[in-house]
Amino acid sequence: MDAFEVYDADSSACLRFQSLVPRGLTGYDGCQFIARFSCNPVSAVVRVYDVRSDKLCDLFFEMSENCRGWTGANDRESMEGHLRL
Repeated sequence: MDAFEVYDADSSACLRFQSLVPRGLTGYDGCQFIARFSCNPVSAVVRVYDVRSDKLCDLFFEMSENCRGWTGANDRESMEGHLRL
């Protein structure tokens, strides 16, 4: 399984995306992945289905390009609202 983790520099918080996402998804090809948040003593897990998972990828790309911040909201939500960042 492929995994991608984002850590908080100031705490033990971690957001982990885990799945075997097929390469070459186009248009409205759907996929499932698991999003897991943990920060002692709390953890939460949700299975997410989305037809446009590239929107989440775009969010992380934009965050890396604008690591000093940006103006306004920059959020993404899965198709059925299971995950919102």
